[in-house]
Amino acid sequence: MKAVVISGGQRIEKERALEITRDADFIVCADKGAEYAFFYGIRPHLIVGDMDSVDKSYIELPDSPAVIVSPREKDLTDTHLAVIKALEAGADDITLICATGLRSDHGLANIRLLLLINECGATGRIVDDINTIMLCDRETIFEGKSGLTVSLLAASDRVEGITLRGFKYPLKDKTAKMAWTTGISNEIVSDRASINIKSGMLLVFVIHE
Repeated sequence: MKAVVISGGQRIEKERALEITRDADFIVCADKGAEYAFFYGIRPHLIVGDMDSVDKSYIELPDSPAVIVSPREKDLTDTHLAVIKALEAGADDITLICATGLRSDHGLANIRLLLLINECGATGRIVDDINTIMLCDRETIFEGKSGLTVSLLAASDRVEGITLRGFKYPLKDKTAKMAWTTGISNEIVSDRASINIKSGMLLVFVIHE
């Protein structure tokens, strides 16, 4: 089951949002994400959050989607709550949009939600107008993506056995820690490229250009 979470960060381009949500089975908005959904002409299935950022007119229409209002003082962010609702609905593939680009703290927290999604046995990614961000915990393969820029960062304290094939800067059995930045701005130079790791997790940033 495919779900899309529309967060309240920087709004992405309308055509990209429509493409991502076109075949979604469940769409949930986090607070201000409800405004973005209506801007795109997308009707979400659920709106969650403390509603401190959204224009209340978007959640008080006679035919508004279901709304779950949470206390403003809470342990989880609105986007975290939205991800939980997507998982509870049975999603095993979750895409977050409008989840980066404004407050850096929220952007980093949203990236870390990919770890939560992974821990729950689902596949997750964040898509904005520049990047697709995802996790690699064993193998990631790229087909027909020659010329694409890809950056890697450690998503765990220690990542062992990093091997890159089909990249401009290949690696073999590299070990990386959280401070590792050597993986920034690599380039795919083959019709088939792969990232393999033996243990740990990597954040993979695929640059759309």
